[in-house]
Amino acid sequence: MVRRRERKTRERGEETAVSRATQPLHHLPPYEILNEEGLQKIHDASMTILSEIGIDFYDAEAQAVLRANGVRLEGDTAYFDPAQVMETIAQAPAKFTQIARNPANNVLIGGQHLAPRLRPALCA
Repeated sequence: MVRRRERKTRERGEETAVSRATQPLHHLPPYEILNEEGLQKIHDASMTILSEIGIDFYDAEAQAVLRANGVRLEGDTAYFDPAQVMETIAQAPAKFTQIARNPANNVLIGGQHLAPRLRPALCA
């Protein structure tokens, strides 16, 4: 039923309305699920996986990018230097704008901003 209405709306040259909501903000304090020791164990295990076990990349373009950035590759397996991983993570911004084709739909990611879920409104 909805599809038939949408098709009739398009045939008449009318545009489907999109519900727009303001971007919600997260005002609750962060939960401390792990103490510093627990976080350090997860970090250490992650660094072990990245540096000693490695991650397989099967795409030639991805492998070329990794090689160009100093990552050691053995076959399809990439091994990351922990210092390089931390240096790269330090460059990541705390928040950024996800750019949409329509600037009215840009979304701020990070900080207290939550990503809204937009859905097309039903045609009347």
